[in-house]
Amino acid sequence: MANRIRQYYLFDARLTPAEAEIWAHIEPEHLTPATEVRGRLTGPHCLYASTVEVAYSWRERSRRAEDVARPNIQVRAVIPEPSLWDPESPFLYRGFLELCERGQTLDRVEFLHGLRDFGVTPGGLRWNGRAFPLQGVECDHLTEAAAGRLRSDGSNLLLATSQNAANLCAITDRLGFLLLARVAGREGYHDLRPLAGHPSWLGCLLEEQWMDDPVIHIAVLIPGCSQE
Repeated sequence: MANRIRQYYLFDARLTPAEAEIWAHIEPEHLTPATEVRGRLTGPHCLYASTVEVAYSWRERSRRAEDVARPNIQVRAVIPEPSLWDPESPFLYRGFLELCERGQTLDRVEFLHGLRDFGVTPGGLRWNGRAFPLQGVECDHLTEAAAGRLRSDGSNLLLATSQNAANLCAITDRLGFLLLARVAGREGYHDLRPLAGHPSWLGCLLEEQWMDDPVIHIAVLIPGCSQE
């Protein structure tokens, strides 16, 4: 019986200076006793720093098939003394997940993952536990040369249209910029789905008339990377 990964997403279950624990949630088309998920996280690597990369294996932590609408497997990886992502030092971990049965790989996904913790306080943005002032520009397209000029000018935030934000995310993850997506209405909410898995994605700017739209709010909260 053929099988593939319908959907997957990652989330940081624990993040401290001493240890990071990352969970991956995988929904296969079919889940049998022979179904398993294998893979690794390798890193860190950073465009602006020399690093020693180490491989960390995924270990299964749970599986649910009987009592849920979409059967799933969850795996975990633990990284001692993790390197966190921020615009100054955008540390990333390369990863892959393989859906296997009886030793045969049926499907595989690859991704980059950045570890970070942030929140908005009355005093402004706090990123990885420290105050982080923002300086932004509107930008829908970015090259490495342009990124170098923006970094030299002190810019660390890009504001893009929702249509172009998904294409920019892979670049901002690697080059070290936070990204805001401007959403003009419902026609743009589908563009938000791929963004939540990227460490550089800060959030969305909504026009006032769409602030209470439930469809857009649901899209903003989608936490993962879909295969569908």
